[in-house]
Amino acid sequence: MEEKFLYDEYEKDFWRSMRIRKRLLEEREKEGLVRDHSDAHYEELTTDQITNRLKELGELDKQSESEMSRQELVKLLQHWERPRHLIFWSDDSSFMNHGHILLTVNAIYDPAFYFTSEEIGGKDVQEMVEKPQMYLMARCRHTLEDQLLYSDTRLGDIHQLNLEITSFHKAPIQDICRMFHGDHLSQEVESGEQIGGNYGCCGCTGASAQYIDHVASLRAPQITLDKRRKKVIVGPAGRERRNGGINPFHQMSKHELIRKCRG
Repeated sequence: MEEKFLYDEYEKDFWRSMRIRKRLLEEREKEGLVRDHSDAHYEELTTDQITNRLKELGELDKQSESEMSRQELVKLLQHWERPRHLIFWSDDSSFMNHGHILLTVNAIYDPAFYFTSEEIGGKDVQEMVEKPQMYLMARCRHTLEDQLLYSDTRLGDIHQLNLEITSFHKAPIQDICRMFHGDHLSQEVESGEQIGGNYGCCGCTGASAQYIDHVASLRAPQITLDKRRKKVIVGPAGRERRNGGINPFHQMSKHELIRKCRG
């Protein structure tokens, strides 16, 4: 019974994310903001129209133009025009003496995917495209262990981004997602960066107190993707160490806690 409940909750989260992605596309299509990305559209274009469009997007040079066939040019144009970029933005705040976490999703304006303001009569296309949609809102304390409770749901949504959705013109649309927290990439919980605001850089180990020292900042060791993955999977607050997502430091020894605090 418990397994069925967990599956139903996962399926509900899964389809909620899919519905938001489809709704964002359908609403922009009804407003006439999305370009025609169908195969028929590309077949009707002449070779000159394809090359001019690629040059307009800044994705074709003279050498490549002379070496590529029409079919290769079409595939290149589809490669740049069919993906859609999304932002998942999260933040937490107190309201009426209770902590809350809010996650929204919105598309990023891209002239390769959407029409420009000049093409549709001067409307502010970027403002219309980037209107946010609420993805998740829940009561949540501003603590590491509480925010980690939503990591599995968000990870599941990232995995299903590989599932393409279809546009009104029957074209496959690939969604590419970036996650943010406030004004930064949302990795302070997942990989241990920016906890407490002392390590603001998302790519290195430099402390914010040392930013005025340019030499120290430049010499700060970079954090590789492999190291970040190890923190998420087997780190002190990782999947294998967080006791079902409730008490991330419950199984840590005294020496491990001291090492974590010093780090």
